[in-house]
Amino acid sequence: MESSASKCPSLTLGLCFVAMFMAALAGTIAENVRLALVFMSVLLVVGAMIVVRSAARRNLGESQTLGVLFFSFAALHAVVGYALAGFSSEAIWIGSRASYYYAQAFVITSLGLFAGATGYSLMLRGRAPNKVLGVLGGVDDGQALSCCGFLVIAGSALMVLMYRRLGLAEYLSDPAKWAVMRYVTSDSFGGSARDEWLINRAMDLITVALPLVLFKAVKRRGLVIILVGMIGSLALMLPLRRANPLSVVMTLFILLGMKKQRVHSLILRVVVVIVIIYAASQGLFMWAASGEGSDPHQLLVTTSSALPEIRDLGWTISLLGNERLNGATFVQAVLPLPSIASGWSHNNSLRAVTTRVIGLDQEMTTGGLRLTITGEGYVNAGYMGVVLAGVLWGIFMGWSEKLLDAARRFEKVHLWHAAALFFVWISFWLYLAGTQAAATIKGGILLLLMIGFLAKRLAPRREIAEGAAYSIATGTF
Repeated sequence: MESSASKCPSLTLGLCFVAMFMAALAGTIAENVRLALVFMSVLLVVGAMIVVRSAARRNLGESQTLGVLFFSFAALHAVVGYALAGFSSEAIWIGSRASYYYAQAFVITSLGLFAGATGYSLMLRGRAPNKVLGVLGGVDDGQALSCCGFLVIAGSALMVLMYRRLGLAEYLSDPAKWAVMRYVTSDSFGGSARDEWLINRAMDLITVALPLVLFKAVKRRGLVIILVGMIGSLALMLPLRRANPLSVVMTLFILLGMKKQRVHSLILRVVVVIVIIYAASQGLFMWAASGEGSDPHQLLVTTSSALPEIRDLGWTISLLGNERLNGATFVQAVLPLPSIASGWSHNNSLRAVTTRVIGLDQEMTTGGLRLTITGEGYVNAGYMGVVLAGVLWGIFMGWSEKLLDAARRFEKVHLWHAAALFFVWISFWLYLAGTQAAATIKGGILLLLMIGFLAKRLAPRREIAEGAAYSIATGTF
């Protein structure tokens, strides 16, 4: 039998906001009581799962959705990340109060997840994003594929040219140097901010376009499209950064799941495999880079760094103390300027701030620390920042869930592709990397708009007429 809160969504949301306020207050008062922080974190994680499952069942008719699945993995990520934080911290110096900082980071992450669940529930009550459906659904799939193939080739060519200039042949000839290939754009290895920016944009081109190319390669099995997919995949592996290949894999399998009308079960299996491969690759990479032996404890330490968000947030809190960034990283993220064109934007990016805080501001050989979007909210504005960032992120999650739910009802592959990209950007990139993912997301949206514009211009008149009819059908004409 449903509770009165379940029957009254407004009451549920009101109780959620009260719970967030009480949790923030308790986190402030009991910051030195580690067991209380951990207990409260577990309650928040469980509460977040109850809220999202209830919201999905009430508004979408089922609880087995991609949004609910992601929240489940995010909850597991927070719990396991906290459990492993002590192991992964052996590579850093955080002081004698490490356990308290990690417990505080656990509370912040859990509160952010609960706030996200509240925003998600709030957004699911709204209408489907018909205007976006109308804009994206009227695009010719064949022309969109051609545009994506061109972007994959262009991005691959730019990637190879940049790495060739930075000494690709030398690195490939010496396996001992493979571990540092991801840092060749830093000052220490003769690179520059311009090189880093160009390589990131090349990865954006490939990351946005490659999933559609691979999807069509699986369906058509044509020689040309398979060749383009292989070229893009190899080029994307050059920087040895896992986020972009993982993004491509997740987007591809969402597309395959939408085609077979069983997205949830397929993505569940894929994400489990991805997590195992991700953790194993982290362990192997760090193990090879450090030159350690086959000590099982050392292997556990290096593998645990595959989930660094709780550790990184606790580390940042310990170094910042009572200092707050006052929204600087969020302002930097929304500025319509690339970081290489603005000194203020570059110096106030989350990557630059966290790199500077841990004492590597002169070397810039790291990508900065990962705090999650809600952890970034905390270092900017305390617990108020956690709640605001969490609720806004949850609203975006709910919007992307509704877009996916609406898109799968139409046989428009480009629409599926766009909806899958939006979901991956928000659930994977934005959640884990925070505003460090801003350039990737903004660039990806521009590329989607460009693909849609070019595909419409190149489409024959029959397809244009079908696109207009589609816009009328979705109420966006």
